[in-house]
Amino acid sequence: MKYLIILAHPDSKSLNSNIANKVKQHLLNTGNIVVFHDLYEDNFNPILSSDEIKRKFSFDESIQRYSIELAEADHIIFIHPDWWGQMPAIMKGWLDRVFRQGTAFEYDGPDFEDKEKIALLTGKIATVIITTDRDPEIMLIENIWKKDILSYCGIDDAGILIHFSARNAGIKERGMFLQRVIARISRTD
Repeated sequence: MKYLIILAHPDSKSLNSNIANKVKQHLLNTGNIVVFHDLYEDNFNPILSSDEIKRKFSFDESIQRYSIELAEADHIIFIHPDWWGQMPAIMKGWLDRVFRQGTAFEYDGPDFEDKEKIALLTGKIATVIITTDRDPEIMLIENIWKKDILSYCGIDDAGILIHFSARNAGIKERGMFLQRVIARISRTD
């Protein structure tokens, strides 16, 4: 299988980075193809310009590369912390610029009439890995990922794994969470 991993955390020594590296290594060790992007290390520009939004494509070579990698991936893995109940801005910007019309979905129909939405990522699998210190009862981000982003683009096999109380978790709790992550991604490789 071909995996696309997108990491959004500025600290290369963070729990998120550690999880991303362990996931990447596990997938490589089990014979998969892995494309890995650390958005901060890539110095990704999250700003969707007014010129770019008018087109169904980007002239930015990095966006073109991400779009091709997204189309070729069987399983997309997103890894990020919960910041103020949301993903970091750099991840949101990546979604704005890559998960867009012409790449992740399309509208079909004549101008000035209702159009039918066509999901372009059907058949793909997604796993979203989030670390947080928040209470499970107040987490809304799971629905945002599952319903507003992934399902909208045709990804129905979406697993959202949230590591609650991540800051205070001990080695045992972190190890158990990593086992859940590996079990989720291993069911398809």
